[in-house]
Amino acid sequence: MEGLRIIVKCIVVGASALIPAHFNHISELGNNNLGGGMPVATLVHGGLAPTDISSAFMQHSDAPQSVKPVTIMTTSNAPTAWRWQSTIEPNANNFDWKFGAAVSIYERTIAIGPARDWDLGIDQTGVHIYTLAGQHWRCDCTISHPSGDSHAQFGACVALKNKLLLIGSPRDNEGAFETGAAFVYKKVGERWDHEATLKRSISNAADQFGAAIACDEHTLVIGAPKADEGVIDSGAVEVFERDQVGWRNVATLTSNPPRAGALFGLSVAVDSGRIIVGAPGDKSDGNFSGRAFIFTRGATGWALQAELSCPSGTRGWFGSAVAGDQSRVLIGAPRLVRPNQTDLNPRGMVFEYRRANGCWDVAATIMPANALEADSFGCSIALHKDHAVFGASIDSLAGRLAGAAFAGARNSLGVWALERLVAPDAAPGQLAGQMVGIFGPRIVVGRMGNPEEDPAPGAVSIFVIAPPRIAQEDGSGTSSTRMFVDP
Repeated sequence: MEGLRIIVKCIVVGASALIPAHFNHISELGNNNLGGGMPVATLVHGGLAPTDISSAFMQHSDAPQSVKPVTIMTTSNAPTAWRWQSTIEPNANNFDWKFGAAVSIYERTIAIGPARDWDLGIDQTGVHIYTLAGQHWRCDCTISHPSGDSHAQFGACVALKNKLLLIGSPRDNEGAFETGAAFVYKKVGERWDHEATLKRSISNAADQFGAAIACDEHTLVIGAPKADEGVIDSGAVEVFERDQVGWRNVATLTSNPPRAGALFGLSVAVDSGRIIVGAPGDKSDGNFSGRAFIFTRGATGWALQAELSCPSGTRGWFGSAVAGDQSRVLIGAPRLVRPNQTDLNPRGMVFEYRRANGCWDVAATIMPANALEADSFGCSIALHKDHAVFGASIDSLAGRLAGAAFAGARNSLGVWALERLVAPDAAPGQLAGQMVGIFGPRIVVGRMGNPEEDPAPGAVSIFVIAPPRIAQEDGSGTSSTRMFVDP
């Protein structure tokens, strides 16, 4: 039976090359048949969506609570705060140097994942590490798969925290077909040293462990969304914590009961003793409505604190992206139809949750003021204190599938102001916003492009909160970097 299962999964993955999967981590997984048979092309580019959007959300808590209305708290007339600073592109002199959609930023360091085919193609180089030197982003090093596996999707997702770098490799084949792996690197001086290779203690073929990752100083969270925890593609998340010896697997998180096609672990986040897990294929509340789960660390280990349903409608893929910081959690539903929308196309929303009186409540529903703008809004999210960035990778305002990202700022009254981030070199087909990152005054926006093209057109846009003044070109030779700098 196991052999038949592997053959079936190989057929599904191989067929995925026929249709692009422009959708957050789904394209990282590289197959078109997720969540019990829903084609990703239908999910992203069409399919009927519900005409009615509920005005009430489902509350989830340790005790029953009353239902409250959702308040959409966004504004369109916020002062412009963010400016494009630079675009980092692959070195034109190195044909094999290609960028993908994976990005992460911490302080003055950026990690960028490589381009790779959506099917079983070859990864292009490795993970590039950039640091800000003066006014320029300089490529310090490239990290490749430790064993040289060029089919492992090494760098499909990356996460930086202080001197720690976590790299996901969901198609790593050591042990069995696409079991997946994750790799931990530690910065020692100016060098990034390989510290550990992490795998599931009990792994099976096609788990795709490493398809989503998150880390803080002492906790690593790694999703295996295709794991079969009793039912096919229910998904699981592994938690590792550091002790005196090294990184130790302390918990396996799943939904209870596991649900077929839920893809639990397709998105993950960790912050302040809290883990957030997305399961966008969960059908408990309707076809592909999705769910999200919040776990907390207690004296006896990690335990489920809340299970969140999509507040508005079905087919939203609620949980496709998650983020947390302090007492705030953001959850993306990039295929929801918005209120006051006339074309009924699913364009997406993001929900902010805050915990009060033992209950996680919806504090705000975030979306652009123009209900027809920002297709797939919420396919990626990054959050740092009261600032966030939201990806909308199939937005077509700057050309078909150019993509976009939106900076969000939350004021003391809980109102989110959104600002569209505009790069002067935006172009059709770039899928900007596939992955995003934020730290302090800097935002990074991944522009994956179509990695099936040769050479792949990937790039990364960098935005800063300080206004720029003088345009100049960088001719360093290590990369092509266009930027604005202050005099």
